Amino acid sequence: MGASQERGCLLLADISGYTDYVTASPLEYAEDVVADVTRTVVSRLEAVIRINKLEGDAAFGYALDGELDATMLLDVIEDCYFAFRGRLHGIEHAVSCDCAACTRVTDLDLKFVVHHGDFIRRAGGRGEELTGLDVILVHRLLKNGVTARLGLRAYALFTEACVDALGLQPASLGLVRHSEAYADAGEVVAYVADLEARWRLEQKRRRVRVEAHEAAFTVEVTRRASASTGGRGSTRRSSTGGRSTTSPSGSRSRAACAPS
Repeated sequence: MGASQERGCLLLADISGYTDYVTASPLEYAEDVVADVTRTVVSRLEAVIRINKLEGDAAFGYALDGELDATMLLDVIEDCYFAFRGRLHGIEHAVSCDCAACTRVTDLDLKFVVHHGDFIRRAGGRGEELTGLDVILVHRLLKNGVTARLGLRAYALFTEACVDALGLQPASLGLVRHSEAYADAGEVVAYVADLEARWRLEQKRRRVRVEAHEAAFTVEVTRRASASTGGRGSTRRSSTGGRSTTSPSGSRSRAACAPS
């Protein structure tokens, strides 16, 4: 393929906290974890974004005009972030290792920068290359003042050019206005979504408590009392949100499960 001039959305998904995490952890384990969560990010973005390349702790991709609308963009970013956080949670709870790579995995976070503009696509020795002023700008926007000024680590930053091109509605979406200034590019206006807040809302929405009278069946698990409980037994709350009871001879937890 020769060079072609294109117009569309440029997206960077960048893992925050990468440097501190890697320097504080055994390198081989830390790189394995980062590679794992990066695969999660890429697999979700690929639904609507053409991944151009991996750039260390970031994934860079694009969508040509006509390939992406506002809903698709918002959905893929939210889905990608939720999958990323879920994967971190899974790694944290799936291993018993106490090395820094495992215990500090939740120090990592994810941010997105999305811009709309012109760029050149051309075949290169290592695959497709994207060049142009807007490609440079979207990369420069990774180093921004969002965390310092808004206190956010997990966020999606949409430039005004992206907002206008896709018809995003910042006010109705709860996006916060933000700007960066560059000597050569001038002021770049953007709007920021708080992904951490959306993650907390999603976790609250997913948490469903099933009362005993609503359950299709119950599961009871009896454990022997330990010395630390004084022989009285201890109560363990089930992750399903069911009720728990105790007995003098040991502890019993009851999980109530709703019908499907």
